[in-house]
Amino acid sequence: MANNDSRYGIILRDGTVIVATRKAFPNRLRAFIRTRDNDEERCGLILELAAFICSGASAGGEREDWVMLTTAIRDPQRRAMLLMQLGASFEKANAFGEAAKVYGEAARLSSDDPDVRYFAQNNRGYSLNQLGDYAGGERHCREALLVDPSRPNAHKNLGLALQGQGRLVEAARAFIQAAVTCPRDTRAYRLLEQLLARHAFLCADAPTLAEDLLRCRAAMEGHAM
Repeated sequence: MANNDSRYGIILRDGTVIVATRKAFPNRLRAFIRTRDNDEERCGLILELAAFICSGASAGGEREDWVMLTTAIRDPQRRAMLLMQLGASFEKANAFGEAAKVYGEAARLSSDDPDVRYFAQNNRGYSLNQLGDYAGGERHCREALLVDPSRPNAHKNLGLALQGQGRLVEAARAFIQAAVTCPRDTRAYRLLEQLLARHAFLCADAPTLAEDLLRCRAAMEGHAM
């Protein structure tokens, strides 16, 4: 296991070497972020800092204001893309609170970019679901679907948010919509099967759900042919 005297380093594109102990390395990166004069270098250093902290190599205890740190990036679209990259890193590290924050800022910056806005809202909804904030997850998944209802993932994540709130019939219909929207993506259909296996009464309580289920299965079978 690394101790605080372990040394870490990176080499920048211009040949600059950044080397420091495990404890000092994050502060060295932060100092370089402040002194670099172009967005590309700043983005690279911010991603290095996130990777270092998410990897567990950090000495621990650092609490970074990632939204504030990324204000060093002058171009709004480049900053939005950086925030999306950071969110993906935080998701992988199970740091869903940090992921939700940076996705929220990315969505705010990307009012003119529907692709980024969709993924920022959808990913924020997913992250909030992981935190158990299902009402928040529902809200942001619905925001994503307002941007683009033709993508399946926000329907799937909406289903998880509704399931987390105990709204099981609505959850089933969201999973069905996800499966119908993209039959080759079987994740939503598997979630639907699991939900119905645990709550067999749903089709009896909501008769139209059986029709929706048949439509979903027809779409899945048609794609498999």
